[in-house]
Amino acid sequence: MNIIDILENDKIKVIDDMFPIDMIDEAFKVMTARDFPYFYYADTVHPTIHKDYIDQGIVTKDVFKDDRMLDYPMFNHYFYNISEGDKVEKKSEFNIADILLDYFIKKYNISMPLFILKCKANLTTQVSKATKDNFSEPHVDILETPHIGMICYMNDSDGDTFFFDKDLNIIKRVQPKRGRVVIFRGETLHSAGHPIKSEQRVVMNFDFKRW
Repeated sequence: MNIIDILENDKIKVIDDMFPIDMIDEAFKVMTARDFPYFYYADTVHPTIHKDYIDQGIVTKDVFKDDRMLDYPMFNHYFYNISEGDKVEKKSEFNIADILLDYFIKKYNISMPLFILKCKANLTTQVSKATKDNFSEPHVDILETPHIGMICYMNDSDGDTFFFDKDLNIIKRVQPKRGRVVIFRGETLHSAGHPIKSEQRVVMNFDFKRW
């Protein structure tokens, strides 16, 4: 099976209980431990590439001026990331992403090459000034390469994942639920809402090359 077959011709597919709960809980424990290293990111999309979104037809207008948008700092930890020359490098000493990935491949009998472009943990904390309808900067994970995205929710929290069309109309909202996964076509514009009641929102993001 190719990973794109899991979508069954949909743009976005939500799957509950993709992974055993004890596997998710162990990963969450590692990702929220005192010694797990995160890096601070002040914004979701680097301002220098805002214009690229319009030039490449990802959006039809300047989405970064939308009144609903409330970008807020987050913390990232990269497990894998693509570098110069399209070489993917392992960036982390932690193997929790590999454990989830191995389980996913076996569960769905993924036989086509599964080429990881990027994999990272995202942790966001409470944003008291946010509402349930605010979201961070809409984006696609990788501009240059056709890909499939997969978000794994590591804990129950508020702060929905928003999916948009090119005019920034909301086409789907997915609530974070422990063990839930959403798989989507990489060109789909999306964004994270903010936790308001929950202390933290923790996800693991995968991006796979689409063949």
